[in-house]
Amino acid sequence: MNVLRTLLAAAAAAAAAVAVVNAEFSEPKPEAPVLTAARFVVCTVCPLERFGAVRKFIEEQEFWPAVQVEHSNTQLKPVLYWLNQHNGVLRKAYDFTGGETLEFVVGLLKEQNLVRGHVPTFVPETFPRSEHCFAWRAHVPAPHDDGTPGLERTYHLYPHDAECYERVKIPHPGYCECVDGTAVEVREDRDRPREPFSCEEKCRESGVKLVPVPGAEEPRFDEDEL
Repeated sequence: MNVLRTLLAAAAAAAAAVAVVNAEFSEPKPEAPVLTAARFVVCTVCPLERFGAVRKFIEEQEFWPAVQVEHSNTQLKPVLYWLNQHNGVLRKAYDFTGGETLEFVVGLLKEQNLVRGHVPTFVPETFPRSEHCFAWRAHVPAPHDDGTPGLERTYHLYPHDAECYERVKIPHPGYCECVDGTAVEVREDRDRPREPFSCEEKCRESGVKLVPVPGAEEPRFDEDEL
């Protein structure tokens, strides 16, 4: 009886260990979206004089770190979007018609606790790993403290991160995060535009050292193959 109990306890411990390993390497669970920031997408083909509230807000944008401004050549009027914790679009917030006031715009932001001076905190998105890769991580040159361009300093620009098999066409520099901890940097060549690529391809071509998933069956060889 004692032997049977010992065997059952050992089997339970082994099953628990396997469950822990499988949990560590299972597909990441989707994170609940959190409204973290906002973005004005402004039309470049329409005069902002028609949208006085947006123009006035852009003039004060430096005091609103949680609000971004993006210019679009295809949009016909300004649109406000809410952003999630990965700096990606959560949903459309408002289409501007031209009759809004600056106080109205500020009120929209304050309703979401995006107040003047608030600095948002973004986190990189977690993607399912592929055989050689974790993700594409995009970054752009960050300016020096005096406002001059700084090519050597970079920061993540999370909305352009991508999973390993997604075809990436880069408008700015970035790198592929590979499973062995190395980074394959990819930069745009202005004279010769780069074809879309996936980071699984880039990491595989770079010859990264594969990191096996614990619990996976080890390869076996016949004696004739050794």
